[in-house]
Amino acid sequence: MSIPFSIDGRVTLDIDALPPGLDPVQRLAEALHAQTVDSIEVVGTTLRFYPVTKGNDDRPRPEGNGWMLDSTGAGSLIVTHHDRQVEVRYRIDTRLLFWLPTILAPLIFAAIRIHGGVEQERTALYFAAGIWSVWFLATYVSVWWEFARWLRANLTSAELAPVKRLRVPSSP
Repeated sequence: MSIPFSIDGRVTLDIDALPPGLDPVQRLAEALHAQTVDSIEVVGTTLRFYPVTKGNDDRPRPEGNGWMLDSTGAGSLIVTHHDRQVEVRYRIDTRLLFWLPTILAPLIFAAIRIHGGVEQERTALYFAAGIWSVWFLATYVSVWWEFARWLRANLTSAELAPVKRLRVPSSP
């Protein structure tokens, strides 16, 4: 399963780019723990993670935003070694990123059509399709790009980013 329901990708790094003695699986588990995830399962070289459901408890969070996985579902990472390289294949569930604009775009179409009449039907269709395209594709590409960048940064840095305690709000 790929676009639009999941982001599938891989990051390949040379062994020389990693800090000496770094265990990629352990490092990624620690980095995910600092992100907004509820649980992490490590089985061999596979990590499965589940993004946080907002609650009222304090959890350690990375400095800065730290909400990269906020609107995604469960994900997995598979770490493999090839000669002098480490490859991390990832899959992140993006059903929420897909369904939210898919549900709202027809509502926008209906609202414009009701207020503008039949003569505004084409305008309403183009506007709703444009809203869906920009919203979904921009969010999808942003998460894909940010996650690949996050993987590279966490595997090549000597230390993880410092964490601080933030309150995760239960409602916006």
